[in-house]
Amino acid sequence: MALPGQKTSDWVTGMTGALHFMGAAPELIVPDNPRAVIAVPDRYEPRVGDTVLDFARHYGCSVLPARPHTPQDKANVESAGRRALDPRAASPYAPGQLGARHSRASVFAAIDAPAMGTLPATRYEYARFKTVRVNVDYHVEIEGHRYSVPHALVGQQLDARMTATAIELLHRGNRVVGRHEQISPPSPVGFFAFHQYGKNTAYRYSIKPP
Repeated sequence: MALPGQKTSDWVTGMTGALHFMGAAPELIVPDNPRAVIAVPDRYEPRVGDTVLDFARHYGCSVLPARPHTPQDKANVESAGRRALDPRAASPYAPGQLGARHSRASVFAAIDAPAMGTLPATRYEYARFKTVRVNVDYHVEIEGHRYSVPHALVGQQLDARMTATAIELLHRGNRVVGRHEQISPPSPVGFFAFHQYGKNTAYRYSIKPP
């Protein structure tokens, strides 16, 4: 699959396409160490980015990058691919020997596919993450729009999971409200501040409606 760049969206799109092309998900994916995938590079405990971790959870697999300058961590398929693309490389098979009986598809079906997991019912939808804080009016602001949360979370930090179709708000990994399928217009701040704090206190936080 040809992609326009090496951003996180490109990597996730490529990995998603590969899994659905194979029709199964492996237990472990071993990529390189690009910044678009690895948020905290470390020889012993690297940490992938939030989007890549979300992708891995969706497909029930793990993502563990290869150690820097350690090519033996990578799959043998890379060297096999280079060999196949090198016209000077001698083929171990006689002409016509590599037929349908020994095709890559048949070997994958016989050896790899049985060891892989099934795909989820839905294809992964690319998600971005952002940390937000709940304001005194128990709303959070995301890209110029405001969303309400339980008032008990005032002052707390939440993780906003944003896709092309919805926004989810998470507190310590748990969804605190339902999915916002549509972006609603901002609500008057004064109304919610008055509702929570009373008239005198609300005056300091409110914005007078036009």
